[in-house]
Amino acid sequence: MRVCARVCPASREQVDRLLRHRDVVVTADLESDVDVLLVAGTTVEEAFALRPAGWPGARVVVLADTFSREGVREAVRAGATTLLRFATTSPGHLAAGLLTAREGGGQMPHDVLVRLLGGSGAAGRAPRLTRRHLSVLWLLAEGFDNAAVARSLTCSVHTVKNVVRELLVLLNARNRAHAVAEAVRLGLV
Repeated sequence: MRVCARVCPASREQVDRLLRHRDVVVTADLESDVDVLLVAGTTVEEAFALRPAGWPGARVVVLADTFSREGVREAVRAGATTLLRFATTSPGHLAAGLLTAREGGGQMPHDVLVRLLGGSGAAGRAPRLTRRHLSVLWLLAEGFDNAAVARSLTCSVHTVKNVVRELLVLLNARNRAHAVAEAVRLGLV
């Protein structure tokens, strides 16, 4: 499968790591034989803005950290069918998402779909979180302890503890469980 990748500079290293899959050939040029366009950025708006003018929108995969309701609606209206979150995407998951898009299917995170369909969205103003904050939050929500989070993110346990402390302050939370609950309430995870 041939993929044209348009990636914001802040996401380049992470996307390069995710695109290491034997069935994916990556090109920077839009050629006639490209199967799927991958756009990646911190937010869905930033990622989708990288889509070249004139690209029909079909067969577009959006990879981002943050999905606002408006940004998702704009991407979906323009034909994007597959939206993936950095924190929960592995190389195999990305390859499957690219294949799904190539075949005309689509996928997106459950919470993004709920917000898109008008379900309960964020009830307050969400603090601005870094990619590291969001990754740790997602793993905490999955029940990972500090050591497992550190292994998953290839960092030290000390770094994870510092990020958790920052999250407690940013989310005005009493403990890890409360931080995850606040993140869910605000639509961050």
